[in-house]
Amino acid sequence: MDNGLRSDKEKQEKILAVAAHASVLLYFLHFFTLLVPLGIWIYEMQKPDGSRQTQYHAKQAFFFQLAYQLIILILSFIFGVLSLIRLGILVTPLLIIARLIFIQYAIRGAYKVWTGQPFRYAYITDILDIKEP
Repeated sequence: MDNGLRSDKEKQEKILAVAAHASVLLYFLHFFTLLVPLGIWIYEMQKPDGSRQTQYHAKQAFFFQLAYQLIILILSFIFGVLSLIRLGILVTPLLIIARLIFIQYAIRGAYKVWTGQPFRYAYITDILDIKEP
């Protein structure tokens, strides 16, 4: 019976870790997408038996999505400025490509976590020195 409970707990932890990565699909909500991985991270930290693995993935996903949102914000600002002089169309492909790359990378992370493979975001994990448990 203990094995069943343990596997249910592990399934829940895996689902939360996958949700933290996959929440990037809510990109149309802009900065509100940050609430999903942040909420999961805080939820797991507050639990007495919180999963360090889920915390690790939620923390990574939060900072990845924060960087993603800031890059999109900067590109949008550049788009707005260039639109004033009718050159905004030059930045439009960059916005589209950036969104697609970020979404694809986060979905890849969700898939790897779901299938039990190790995953870490390049640069984000290194810059913030996020250690895998």
